[in-house]
Amino acid sequence: MAGRPLVSILIPNYNYGRYLSACLESVVQQTYENLQVVLVDNHSSDDSWDIAQAFQSRYPDRLRIYRNDENIGGSRNHTKACALQDPRSEYLIYVSSDDMVHPQMVQRCMALMEAHPTVGFVLFHRNAMDTEGKITQEPPFYDCSCVIPSTQQMEVFMMAGIGVATQCFRSRAIDALIGQTGGYLFDISGDWFYNFCFASLCDMGYLQDPLCTYRTHAANVTSGAIRNLTNSLEHVRMLHAFRELALRFDRPSVAQRFQPAMEKLGTMCLRYCTQLMRENEPRTATQYLHLACALKPGIQEADAWQELRRILRLPSEERGAALDAFEAASPQKRLCSYAPPAGSIRL
Repeated sequence: MAGRPLVSILIPNYNYGRYLSACLESVVQQTYENLQVVLVDNHSSDDSWDIAQAFQSRYPDRLRIYRNDENIGGSRNHTKACALQDPRSEYLIYVSSDDMVHPQMVQRCMALMEAHPTVGFVLFHRNAMDTEGKITQEPPFYDCSCVIPSTQQMEVFMMAGIGVATQCFRSRAIDALIGQTGGYLFDISGDWFYNFCFASLCDMGYLQDPLCTYRTHAANVTSGAIRNLTNSLEHVRMLHAFRELALRFDRPSVAQRFQPAMEKLGTMCLRYCTQLMRENEPRTATQYLHLACALKPGIQEADAWQELRRILRLPSEERGAALDAFEAASPQKRLCSYAPPAGSIRL
């Protein structure tokens, strides 16, 4: 592996000690050798720092660890991790400290990017793991590994985020991004937003194999945000930012997708309504039902909206069976993969 580019893996962490060992083990065991791992602990109150120190003693040449004197917030901790990478790094990869990555994750990403110089970042498929360790295999977003042209991928991001916990970037793409994002800040959908911005600068690579295992649990930022509508309200802000940036970058075909994207979010609110009823939170479920009407005028006439309103009015002990029937008739999750946009290169 002599002469191969240096890759930095960045792991911001806060109070994920119960998952951190598995994450670090998966990262330090990568088959790609010219690798540096940087962990920045955001003043955790659990045993995260002890675990990090133990791993650092085992892998002193591969792992560098830092601990903040106080909690500086998630966004600043991500930025700090980036600043602490080796300046010689040509590629960097963010990994969530509660996730695990495939041993060949770095090697696969590097092979794609080195073969396709126009690609500035790579996303890849993931599996989900619940709190009991059960792994759910979902269909990949695209039906093949591929390279997607810049504008076409921006159009896709306008309509949908690609569920990723980890992605690989060229360092020069990040340097080019600085100052181009309009000063927007997104706590929940930051990855989606920055991926949109990266797509404005370069082509995107996609690997359809599950190279990451993403944990789903109540402590996930996204899970909590759904319970108080923060997720959807931030999504609205982000779509407005996407439209503004698309016009700034002279991508009118991207900006034209703003209204369809807002209406799609209205439909997604029905999914959140269903989820919140499952979790016995009818008040928030009702708020999602109302938010759907604001985002997609006329949705209250749809059979799905009418049925969810009916279920909300049922006694709590009757909702479970009604939701089972509703979801059987109207699947809430994506069940298929999509063909990549026109102009993409299938790999």
